[in-house]
Amino acid sequence: MSEHVKTSMDVTSWDEKTISKSGQTKITRTSMGQSCTGDVEGTSASELVMYYQEGGTATIVGFLTIDGSIGDRAGTVVLQSIGGFDGSEATADLTVVEGSGTGGLSGITGTGSSVAPSGPTAFVELDLEFPS
Repeated sequence: MSEHVKTSMDVTSWDEKTISKSGQTKITRTSMGQSCTGDVEGTSASELVMYYQEGGTATIVGFLTIDGSIGDRAGTVVLQSIGGFDGSEATADLTVVEGSGTGGLSGITGTGSSVAPSGPTAFVELDLEFPS
């Protein structure tokens, strides 16, 4: 069964540490907590690696673990995130990590995207497939 979902993810915690630095560029590792509201209700814990480039842009890769519910299905699921920051907003392509769903989210697959204008909220849209 297919489902298109939209959710807002608000940052609740942010811990960023520099791994390496060279001139105007650096690589950081960030642990981030978020609360999810909308079609997805719950919390998210993210681990991100960011490469900051000259000029204020960045490339961002990582994983988000969502613990919550989508409709009447509750469980956890992990999303792979690949994206960047263009100086004004962060965007990412999201993919459900195969086999990561638990509980009512077991067997879930799908893809989507996120947009986070400067500020604490990301807007996420996912096209999900649930087993019959």
